[in-house]
Amino acid sequence: MQCPVCGGKAVGKIGAGHYFCRDCCLEYRIDREGVQIFEIDEDGMLVKLDPAQIRL
Repeated sequence: MQCPVCGGKAVGKIGAGHYFCRDCCLEYRIDREGVQIFEIDEDGMLVKLDPAQIRL
């Protein structure tokens, strides 16, 4: 599997349809609505990102 954000291949599956990319350190979920991208904040909570917020 390839990361939809950075194109990296260091992707691990966390759960059903939920993945983590070790190259860009973002989590993403694939569902019926498409791809949703999340950042992990200092508290360990997932913060949903707007595609315009993503900078690599």
